[in-house]
Amino acid sequence: MAMVSGFLKQAWFIDNEEQEYINTVKGSKGGPGSAVSPFPSFNPSSDVAALHKAIMVKGVDETTIIDILTKRNNAQRQQIKAAYLQEKGKPLDEILRKALTGHLEEVALALLKTPAQFDADELCAAMKGLGTDEDTLNEILASRTNREIREINRVYREELKRDLAKTSPQTHLEITRRLCFLLLRVTNLRILA
Repeated sequence: MAMVSGFLKQAWFIDNEEQEYINTVKGSKGGPGSAVSPFPSFNPSSDVAALHKAIMVKGVDETTIIDILTKRNNAQRQQIKAAYLQEKGKPLDEILRKALTGHLEEVALALLKTPAQFDADELCAAMKGLGTDEDTLNEILASRTNREIREINRVYREELKRDLAKTSPQTHLEITRRLCFLLLRVTNLRILA
């Protein structure tokens, strides 16, 4: 039932709020799907120096880390990541994993991922273990363009060494059953009306 609910919510969103969302995102100038504008005086080297200092200080300067990561758009964070590796010789995500804990660590590491990496990881987590998180599957797969889904699949294949489409036959069977059930219900409602 969660899938049907998610599907109907998505359909309502498409009809009622999609254009408003698109206008908001286009106005941000942060790139496709971004709601964060590029930082105006962006300099990857100075951000690397500030992050490194914040990480190495006794007690870790979480405020500086949060300020830098949340005020840069994804493209800028990717540049910071590359510059950190080049200047310090170690991956920024690895350093942050050691320096931070809890939810802050989780959010900081998520901010360092590309959108496709984040979605691939979320899809993997949604299909891991017993049961499937249909809400996450619906949200990601129903709201991405074909190009974005191909990129997610490429990242999924590279990082997890398996194809997203072949990951969970049971998940696909359950989704197919629920879509068929929804189709039958809609058809029956039309016949009764």
